[in-house]
Amino acid sequence: MNQALHRLPLNATHRPRPASRPQPFRSSTSLAAAQLVLGTARAVGDAEELSNEAFISAVRLYEGCHWEFAFERLALLAEDGHTPAAKLVLLMLRYGSALYGTSFVAHPGQVARWAQRVLRATSRATASPSSITARA
Repeated sequence: MNQALHRLPLNATHRPRPASRPQPFRSSTSLAAAQLVLGTARAVGDAEELSNEAFISAVRLYEGCHWEFAFERLALLAEDGHTPAAKLVLLMLRYGSALYGTSFVAHPGQVARWAQRVLRATSRATASPSSITARA
């Protein structure tokens, strides 16, 4: 059995890809890009958000290349106002086919809410006295 599947939560089910659907490109370059996307999402979160058990579980799915499962979990967190999850699902939507070999779907209203959440968090971060922008 695949080692990555052992890390799936007990309530997750493995859905094999249909034979006609191409496998995602998993070169070292695409995996490095996926890690960069993850790092970017983590940059907007506070310690409480980043230590959230549900977020950590979703990140494990992401790191294990279980993109669809990770997206579903992260989208739920984003709907609950979780900033790093919102940033990550927005990035996954943007780079879906090129980076993950699949297209993710979200309603325009969801995308707008997630983007607003990330923009508010980014605005707070750049307005703080310790930020680079505030010192310039």
